[in-house]
Amino acid sequence: MKVFIQTTASCGTKSICGGTIIGPNHVLTAASCFDRKPYTETKIFMKTYTINPMDADAVIRGVANQHIFVHPNYARDSMGTPINDIAILAFRPCLYYYINNDLINKVNLPVVGETNSYLYYSGQAVGWGYISNGR
Repeated sequence: MKVFIQTTASCGTKSICGGTIIGPNHVLTAASCFDRKPYTETKIFMKTYTINPMDADAVIRGVANQHIFVHPNYARDSMGTPINDIAILAFRPCLYYYINNDLINKVNLPVVGETNSYLYYSGQAVGWGYISNGR
């Protein structure tokens, strides 16, 4: 399930990125979403289809700065293109209730060492953000 990530800094609140739930208390997202860290507040919105007004049944979790794990080799090349652009956000409380009752879905990642090929399978990419380099 995709999620919406919003941050607050001294300059105000900004809706920055999307992400994917990969576990009961983890979201996978882009490291470039957090170039301007630290933030005073980071929130993850789940079960959200509209933001203004906010869905009544939205599930919201806060993420502390120390629980934003950016890839250790994340950088930008000379053109400004992100390299190793991946991050994991950890939050509490866990989503066990929502996942166990099929109210929120998570992506099932392959097990370490799994060699299944997904070549020729269909997939769908969804989210927010730019659709080309720089735009």
